[in-house]
Amino acid sequence: MLEALGGIMNTIMETLANLGIPWMKSVRLLNRSSSRLWALSACNCEPTVFRRRGSAPPIFLIFRGIDMSKRLLALALLTSMLTFLLFGCGAKETDGATTEPPSVTETAAAETAATVPATVTDAQNETTKSAATTAASAETTALFTMPEKTGDMYFTDDENNKFIQAVVQKYGADPARLACIYVVPEGDSNHVFEFNGKTDQNGKLIRNESTLKYVYTLNADCSEITRAGGVTGNDGLTAAQGLVIMQLTKELILPKFEKELNG
Repeated sequence: MLEALGGIMNTIMETLANLGIPWMKSVRLLNRSSSRLWALSACNCEPTVFRRRGSAPPIFLIFRGIDMSKRLLALALLTSMLTFLLFGCGAKETDGATTEPPSVTETAAAETAATVPATVTDAQNETTKSAATTAASAETTALFTMPEKTGDMYFTDDENNKFIQAVVQKYGADPARLACIYVVPEGDSNHVFEFNGKTDQNGKLIRNESTLKYVYTLNADCSEITRAGGVTGNDGLTAAQGLVIMQLTKELILPKFEKELNG
């Protein structure tokens, strides 16, 4: 999965390594939404092709524009047709079939198979399972190897920080809603977090995973900037990449800076 998500994951995994976050945590997080990620990464789809919660399943889209009474009638007819096709045709084929007695050759083959020791088949199965396990283990190691630690991550919400300024200049973001983590020594795993502007009863900006709007990733000289917003709101990233970055940030990265964000 990480390989399918492209090079941006190297930067994110490097950030996790610099924060001392075990790589298995990120693997488990990805596994929880692996089917959705595979669908997004395989077709590089825009989010509009995915059904929103509470909307009609795709099969009912054929009834769009038809009033409810006619929808029910059409659905009943469709159900009847499917039932006939699935069960009627199957029954007809069964009724028309004739059972022939086994030939002499088939009988002899069955008797020969019965005399073969089961241990031969068991040994073959064990060999196959062992080979499959080894291959799966090698593939997992190749895809989910955590990069080495390259430095330490530091937090700042100083509006004059070069990474925050780069995001402001490119996207016109409000610097008051931005916070940044950057690596020392200088490297490419630098991130700026933009929050949605929601405040508490005292007017203080709420900065946590529920108010996180975008995650910007910047290289050392700010010449390359991408924006992750989840399935939507991405710039320079696919929907799958945006979803992964937002999930990793919310569940693994932001908790590491809870004190700084709420200070």
